[in-house]
Amino acid sequence: ISRPKESGHVYTLTIDLLSSIDCIIRVGEVAAVDDAAVYKGKLFLGTNQGLFEGEISGIPGNFRLIPGTQGQVWDLEEVGSELVVGHNSGTFTLSGSEIRKISPVSGGFSIRPNPREPGTWVQCTYSNLVIFRETNGRLQLNKVIYNFNELIRFLEFDHLGNLWAGHMHRGIY
Repeated sequence: ISRPKESGHVYTLTIDLLSSIDCIIRVGEVAAVDDAAVYKGKLFLGTNQGLFEGEISGIPGNFRLIPGTQGQVWDLEEVGSELVVGHNSGTFTLSGSEIRKISPVSGGFSIRPNPREPGTWVQCTYSNLVIFRETNGRLQLNKVIYNFNELIRFLEFDHLGNLWAGHMHRGIY
């Protein structure tokens, strides 16, 4: 839940639906938080202005933009030893302080492990599906399935290994 304040700051309220209000995070001039992840003891926020890093303990609020990630971040997922960042301009991984572009396919939405092919991950984007292979804890682009041409925002595999896709406007496939 985000609520702009007159000062121009946005406060993000994280709610644990099983218990109570968890925390309030001040992220400065960030207008929209699309995803969050805890990675290596830090809190990362994927926003419409880039990837931000902050502390978990104490009073949250001092977030810094990770250089090279400016723009829309859609998805954050820990894979092996890296944080995968689905971004408007492609897909990146963060390892320590190193940001590395692993796919030039724009609009990296959700990425999920393929239970039928261990070590393989499937990602939906603005117009294609991208297949990654995990090698030594790092993702590498394997292939792109071009001209998928559906705005699939979310992917999930069920307990039988079937792939379900959530279209941004048309529902579930």
